[in-house]
Formats: sequence, structure tokens, C-alpha cells
Amino acid sequence: MLHECSTTIYQPLPSLDRSERLRQLLLAQKHLGRILPLWGVIEKNGQLICECQGKVRGCKPGKHPGKHPRFRKKVANAATADPKKLIRWFKKYPYSNWGVLTGERVILIDADTNKPEKGNGVTSLTELEQQTDTTIPATITVFSGSGNGAKHLYFIVPEGFSSKAGNDIIPGVDFKAHNQYAVAPGSRHISGYYYQFAENFSPDAVPVAVLPNLLLEKINQEQQRSIKTPVIRSETPRMASTKAERLKTLPPPGKRYSDKRVLKLIHHHPIAGPLFRNELETIATKAKPAKPLPANPSKRDMLLCNYLAFYSCHHLDQALDLFRKSSLHRPKFDSLVDSQKLFTYAEWTMRTAFLNNPGNYKPKPKKSKATGAAKGRKPSAHTLSILELYLSDTSLTAKAIANQLQLKPDTIRRVLCNYRQGRYQHQSVTQCRSTLYTYSVSGCNTRRDSLHVLVDSSWFLSCKNVLPVENHLGWLPKATRSDSVAIQIVSSASSS
Repeated sequence: MLHECSTTIYQPLPSLDRSERLRQLLLAQKHLGRILPLWGVIEKNGQLICECQGKVRGCKPGKHPGKHPRFRKKVANAATADPKKLIRWFKKYPYSNWGVLTGERVILIDADTNKPEKGNGVTSLTELEQQTDTTIPATITVFSGSGNGAKHLYFIVPEGFSSKAGNDIIPGVDFKAHNQYAVAPGSRHISGYYYQFAENFSPDAVPVAVLPNLLLEKINQEQQRSIKTPVIRSETPRMASTKAERLKTLPPPGKRYSDKRVLKLIHHHPIAGPLFRNELETIATKAKPAKPLPANPSKRDMLLCNYLAFYSCHHLDQALDLFRKSSLHRPKFDSLVDSQKLFTYAEWTMRTAFLNNPGNYKPKPKKSKATGAAKGRKPSAHTLSILELYLSDTSLTAKAIANQLQLKPDTIRRVLCNYRQGRYQHQSVTQCRSTLYTYSVSGCNTRRDSLHVLVDSSWFLSCKNVLPVENHLGWLPKATRSDSVAIQIVSSASSS
């Protein structure tokens, strides 16, 4: 009879010393497998609730309290086989429950008794022994903390066993294997009692037994029942033509840039560049994207095609050529993918990316580093002097203006050429508040001896003093020369 465990008197424990909890937990880690921390059970306002208090996704009121993982990792990544690490966790999380990872060393047979609609699992195992005239071998057994006599039987994983989990292999009996976990001894149930090793069936008393054939057969039968026959839907010609027609219509292409420029944009992008070169570690360490990169290679292919569609401005031939140069290109992209044999896999993927990303790349205009209006940098004082002198008398040649201002004729020609092409039209020298001009006076042979004139146009209009300035300011506008003005003249030679 069920290795005499069914006749063992079970006394649920409402309390368990911390040292005893740790002892049972270390025994489970040593003989059953790796351990992972779970959210525990705490008391609040006179009631027992899950330690996470419903704040963790996946924990709903009345659903698996104290049984879901504490870390947001895969179960296999969260578990540890290091006793020192387990002790540190035990001290850090005093209210934590614990789970035994199944499928690596042991498989769990869960005989439940608190679900009348499914049957009593302990009774079902006893009846199975009687029907088959066999005995389930003695193995490590853990009584559940539910307090109703439910128990966990641990067996060695059979060679080649690949199933994960299954329900009701016989009424009231479930099993857990690969990438699953069971609540470990030393944990607290929501009822208030503790999971504990059964007396005379702890790791100190019995070893883990081999899974008997009668249970293995029941598991295989349950797995065969759970396999659903896949419904194979043949792709009708109408469905195929609809997909092909949708991919034939692409967004209008934008401005075409050279392959060199598109590749430069791709390589400089923190995600597209490493994707193009297949340097996934670079993205994780340097780019640090908001969302992790997809683990599926096909999704990474689509992600790179999205960037190529954007930077190539939807030029299909250019995007395909660049994709073939990437490290993600594989032989499968050269094969035909659709039933009508219209597109290769690469073209199918790129056309899908074009439809998902209708926008085109537009380079941002470079802002001028110089101060001044948004249209560009302000003309220099020499440029303004040349313009004023030229506008006062358009018959002056570049050489004549250069002689008066002590500048090179090439400089004069460049300024006048820019002026005739439409530059400086938004500038008006006579409207400037204060502008410093340079001009030459007869007898001055060097620019060091040039005189500087501080001109204030509003002061021109309000001044009533009269000074003869026609001999030295012949380059001023005619309207200005016709009026009597006062001008402050400062010599750079005297100021130095």
C-alpha cells in the first residue's frame, strides 16, 4: 500500500521554527534539486494574505497565494544549487516561501485531496495499486501545508522524458516535470500550516525512488489525450492573391540617397548598426534599448528591414541590395516564399517592412553656430561697408571700392556676387542701431591707420549740428550726404 505513507498519521503544523525550516530547505536542495524563492504568506489585519499583496502581476485574490516566483525571471534562471546563496536568501526574505525545480533531477507526483470534483488523489493511488497488483516504491514525500493530507511524491526523472506537466493522470493526481516547480518543505500555506517532510520518508530516511512503470504509463496516456490534432488550413488562391496584391502596392519613394550615405546612417545608428553587423552584445551593453531585442531571428530580420526601409526612403532595389550585404542575410532569403512564386523571402520581408513604415528619412537642417537671425550669420562690418559704398554709387568697380576701403578686389567681387544672387537682402545697413565701418582717408597706406566711424542712424535723424564730412564720407548714401550730420570719428592708431 502506497509505501505505508497513506497510513501515516498527518498532523499539520501551525508553526515551524526558522532553524527547522532552513534545515528542511537545505535537505530539499541537496536531494531534490535547485531552489527558487517564492512570495510568502503574511498576516495582515487578522487575515493571512500573499506577501506581494496583489501588487505583482499574476497574483490575483484567491489564486495561488504564496506560490508564485519572487523574481521576474524564468524559473530555471531564478533557481540556485548553492547552499550559501540559499542561506543568504533565507536571511534576506524572512517571510519567503520556496520552490523545488522539477524536471532536472526529480519529477513530482501531486496527490491532491481538496478538490472533490476531481477526486481524492491519495485514494486514487491506493486503488491503482490494488488494480495493478503492484506497489509504489517508497520515496521522498512531502505533506502539503493545506492540512488535508495532500502530499507530494518525488521520483527520479526517467531517461528521455520530455513532458512538462499534466493534470489528472488518474483522478486527483497531477505531475510536474521540465521547467516547473513545486512548493518546497519549510514553506507556509495560505491556510496557515507548513509544508513538511513526511515522517520516515524524509531524505534522511529514504532515497529518491525510480518512477514506477504504472505511473509512467498513466502519464504517457494523459499526454496522448492532451495532444490536439492540428487543423491544417490550406491556403486558398484567394488568400494568397490578397497577400500578394497587398505587397505589390508600396508607399511612394522619397529622395534617393547614395548607398554610401545610407550605410553610414545605418552604421551610426545604435541599434541598426550592430544589427547590420550582427553584434547583439554591443546593443545590450552600449545602446541599452528600452525594449530588449527579440530572441526570434525572424523578428530581428524584420527589425533591420524596418530601418532599411526608413533610411533608403522606400527605394526597394537599394534596400534589398543593402540587406544582402548585412550579416543577417541567410540562404533562405533567396528562396521563393509565396504560393504564386512572385517574391523571394527577402523581398517579401522588405515589402512588409515598407508597408509597416511609410515614413521617409529627412535629414535635419544644420543650425548655424554663429549668432544672428535664423537665415544665417550676420554680414561682417567689411561686408556692410562694401554694400553701402556700392549702393551709393552702382557705377563703382570692384577695384575702385577696394582702393577706398583698403581691401582686396577679390573680396569685393565675392561680396557683390553674393549680393546679386540674393544674399544680404534682409539686411539694411541704414537701419542698424550701431554699426562700425572702416574706410580709408587720403594719406593712409595701411589698415592700421584706417579710421573707424560709429554710425547711429537714429542719431543721424535727430542731430542738428553741422560738420563738413563730404571729403571723407563719399561712400555714404546720397540721402545721407545731402543732410548735415555729425559723426564721431575715432582713429584706431590713436586709440591704440
